[in-house]
Amino acid sequence: MSSREPDLEACPWMKTALGEWGISDVAAYKKRIQAYLRSVDDPLADPVTGLTTKWCAAFVQWCLERNRIRGQRSEHARDWLKWGVPLAHPEWGCVTILWRLQRHGDEGHVAFFTGFWGDQVGVLGGNQRGGHASWPGQVCFGTWPRDHVLGYRWPWIEAEQTL
Repeated sequence: MSSREPDLEACPWMKTALGEWGISDVAAYKKRIQAYLRSVDDPLADPVTGLTTKWCAAFVQWCLERNRIRGQRSEHARDWLKWGVPLAHPEWGCVTILWRLQRHGDEGHVAFFTGFWGDQVGVLGGNQRGGHASWPGQVCFGTWPRDHVLGYRWPWIEAEQTL
């Protein structure tokens, strides 16, 4: 169980993330997702479909930057394992890094921890499906098996770490 109760003052990036709820990879929100991608200097988009790819890390970066916290500045979810302070146990709002496809592969997902539901870990993040495989990636709540967690990280908030 997380020892930190939901606290938007202690985790201002969560307020930012919640304010983006529902932004999805559709034409109407393309400029917003491009803003997330600019935060990691990544213009990723499929030239045929125009759909963006791998924007979960860019969303986390964007939310932290809006709150003057230096993020990892990488579009790769697993790179977040090298950022901040590692946590043995999750705290509400911590950055959560998960594996996708293979535990020891390159694919991953990164989002903000919201709690546990049985054998699932709940996260708020970007480029998630929210339990609906046919939906485009969006900012929403999602769950993953607990054994997909690779790590939990907390911002190292010091003068030289902030923007």
